[in-house]
Amino acid sequence: MTLYLNKNTDENDILSNYYKCNLQGVKIYPSNVTTNSSDGITSLEPYYKVFHALEKLNKSIHIHCEEPNINPLYAEEKYLPHIHDLAIKFPGLNIVLEHISSSESINVIKEFRNVAGSITPHHLYLTIDDVVNMDIYDHAIDNTYIEKYIKNTYHYCKPLPKLLEDKIALQDVIKDDFPRVFLGSDSAPHYKVMKRKPYYKPGIYTQPFLINYVAHILNKFDALDKMENFTSKNASLFLNLAEKKNWAKYYICVEKHPFKLPREYNGVVPFLAGKTLDYDIHYVSKF
Repeated sequence: MTLYLNKNTDENDILSNYYKCNLQGVKIYPSNVTTNSSDGITSLEPYYKVFHALEKLNKSIHIHCEEPNINPLYAEEKYLPHIHDLAIKFPGLNIVLEHISSSESINVIKEFRNVAGSITPHHLYLTIDDVVNMDIYDHAIDNTYIEKYIKNTYHYCKPLPKLLEDKIALQDVIKDDFPRVFLGSDSAPHYKVMKRKPYYKPGIYTQPFLINYVAHILNKFDALDKMENFTSKNASLFLNLAEKKNWAKYYICVEKHPFKLPREYNGVVPFLAGKTLDYDIHYVSKF
């Protein structure tokens, strides 16, 4: 189980949920930076006792890494000094930067052994030019409000995809088999009406076809051989999760075979809807 850190969370919540519910970690949202973050926090310092309790238990925090109220293109980068401070103050605390999108985040992960990052399929595939009309947005007076510059709402997520060099940095850290990066889907099943004006909910739907996306995209930058570590092993090792060899009934087998994505899935438009991926999956019984 993972808790949502809010203004009422204290160290006693950590201890009681650890013993009662097998608590694994705490998710942290800066207030109002993304969907369902209205109960998020405005500062990390009041929760140092919470972080200390998690550190003693060898558990983790999972941070949506964006600074509020600034240009979203730079929000992730601007939040990183907070991560730097946390990593130094709590060297035994496992810190996960969720769904990273920038080369600056990669640099922080490489600097601190207690910091890791999750990466989505869509951040490995998209750049900001796939999401926003940059010719207009770059020169906007109020560039904290990005929704009116969106050109493809089904590519809109937070944090935003960044520049080509950021995408390449994310790809390279996987190709290098760096152990502290791993898959995080950040899948968001918003109905079509919620992805359109006036709502423009950020989030991309990948969950039903997650492994298909990963195989297709990793193969595009010659990293398919890193798939098991990226999807399974790296996170388990960093988060101290027990291996589940004796629990699983099936293996997932990835095969090179065309797989056409539906245009809609239960009322939700999936990522790359209608396109054909290069890989399909099937399940093989272990017994």
